[in-house]
This record gives sequence, structure tokens and C-alpha cells, in this order.
Amino acid sequence: MNEDVKAKWIARLEDPSARQGRGALSTNRGDCCLGVLCKIAVEEGVIPEPEGVSHQGALVFSGNDQVLPREVASWAGLTGPDKGNPMVVSPVNYSESDTFSFHAGDRVGLASLNDHALNFVGIAGVIREQL
Repeated sequence: MNEDVKAKWIARLEDPSARQGRGALSTNRGDCCLGVLCKIAVEEGVIPEPEGVSHQGALVFSGNDQVLPREVASWAGLTGPDKGNPMVVSPVNYSESDTFSFHAGDRVGLASLNDHALNFVGIAGVIREQL
């Protein structure tokens, strides 16, 4: 991952004023960790301002409201088949039901950690160590 982008992303996630949201890149309730990266990409001129709001109330960045746009992943230096939702090794166990769970050591997408298991500070630590 591009170290400059990584440093900006981590700083934004660790900002006490950051509001964490779930289920979409960004809504009026808060941002997913991936939405935070999209907003930085907008500020850096990588992608334009969101083009609107999806029927679910999420901001749409370059046609996406759930995963990183290709342009953002490329600019950030994220590679691999899952660069729209970068895979990391989970530091925690999580079980919501019999149908959705993961364990420490499992590979999971950052969006899953955001939506189910870690706050922004925890996610920043995972990004710092693994990306």
C-alpha cells in the first residue's frame, strides 16, 4: 500500500471526531473505514465528489456505495482480487449467528471488521500492521 495514503487513512480513522457507520461506504450516520478512504481520495482529486445518494441512503463514489472504486484502490496501492474490500487477518473472533461468523486468524474484508467487530481505532491498527 502507498505509505502516504496509508498514513492519511490511519490519521483520519484515529481522529476522535470520526463517526463510524456500517453497511455502506458513507451515510448521514457515519462512514465505513472504506468510505473514509474514498473521502480522502475526493480531497486529493483522485475521484470526483459523490454523484448522489443510493436508494439505501448511501453516498455513491464513482458508481459504488459498498466497495472501493477501482480508481481509489489503485491510487492507494491496494492490489489483489479483493482490492475493493481489502482482505486482512482478523485479530478477533466474531459471531452474529449460525450463518455469519469469523475467528481470529481468518481472512476477512475490512468492511466486515468495520460492520461487525472493530471500531475505527482497531481498524487503524490492522491497516498499520497488515497493509
